[in-house]
Amino acid sequence: MKKIIATVLAMVMALALCTVAFADVAATGYDVKKAADNSDIAGATANAITTTAASTTTKDGKLEKGTIAFNTIGSVDYVVTKDASKADYIIYKDGKVDSYGIAVEHRGEYTCVATEFTAFGTTCGTIAKKDDDAKFYTIADDEHYYVAGTDKYAKVGDAVVGLKVAIPGTDYTENNHAYKADTATVNGKAAVTKVYCTTCKVSFEFKTTVAEATAAFGKGNFTTVQFTSEGKVVGDNDTTAYTVYVKTGSGSTNTNNTNTSPKTFDAGIAMYVGMALT
Repeated sequence: MKKIIATVLAMVMALALCTVAFADVAATGYDVKKAADNSDIAGATANAITTTAASTTTKDGKLEKGTIAFNTIGSVDYVVTKDASKADYIIYKDGKVDSYGIAVEHRGEYTCVATEFTAFGTTCGTIAKKDDDAKFYTIADDEHYYVAGTDKYAKVGDAVVGLKVAIPGTDYTENNHAYKADTATVNGKAAVTKVYCTTCKVSFEFKTTVAEATAAFGKGNFTTVQFTSEGKVVGDNDTTAYTVYVKTGSGSTNTNNTNTSPKTFDAGIAMYVGMALT
């Protein structure tokens, strides 16, 4: 008899545990939980889903602000995703999994469009991030790299992400080109005839004025490099002999100054020159 009573009590306890395990999921309506551990989110329940339509406002033909399309359940704003591995939220309906959601920041509002940057490396002209888990972003016509922050909000794919400018040395390290120049007398005047990297052995297109560089490469796509008469980058005790505006990028094995290389940002040289001049 004692064994039977003990068995019955054990079954009752097991049923009670099962009831507690599922009691925190709303029986009716919608309930949102964190995908990482299925834990509760304060105020994340509602009887219906509120939707916000996408919209944009432009000024002088350029984006001024916009809003992505997103859903809201209680205190949670999200964009539906079919990829559970990318989900921040699990959305339940009447106690059962209904869909998955990606978190939306800043009520879906943004002032620019960004792209996730993944071209990290160890060769000249590339950067290496300090934190392997950090995500980096770039914005068109902007020379900076960005990481997660609250300085500005950008549309990235179907989501809005808060960004701040990434700091060299803190968020990433730069693999800068070791610029060197060949010089010669052209039409009776001394001039730079070639700019190249002594590390990776590639050459770079360059111009001798800001106006020419802006017209040829576009704003933000070149860096100022100052050389001595021997063609070396200006150092603390050197006197500037030549100033050229070098197109940033991975360069070309071509040895003339008319190659067209892909754009990457190489801010380290500009910072170095500024410090050297100071």
